[in-house]
Amino acid sequence: YEINFDEIYLGMKDKEEICKKLSVSYMIDDNPNICEELSNNGVSVIYFKQSKFMLEENDNLKVCTSWNKVRDYLVSE
Repeated sequence: YEINFDEIYLGMKDKEEICKKLSVSYMIDDNPNICEELSNNGVSVIYFKQSKFMLEENDNLKVCTSWNKVRDYLVSE
């Protein structure tokens, strides 16, 4: 599978601001607090779950536990 992307940003402090500024299609993050905040503010988020903390999926939030699952989700969209 090939996943196309235009840009990758790492280590951003205000992720909500950059997501909205760039009109990102999806944000992938492993921090449940950031994922919840972004999804509550209308950003489509993939929570890359690596801890025992679980978030409930909703229209803006998808939970994936591996990069293969992230890829499969993005390809299916």
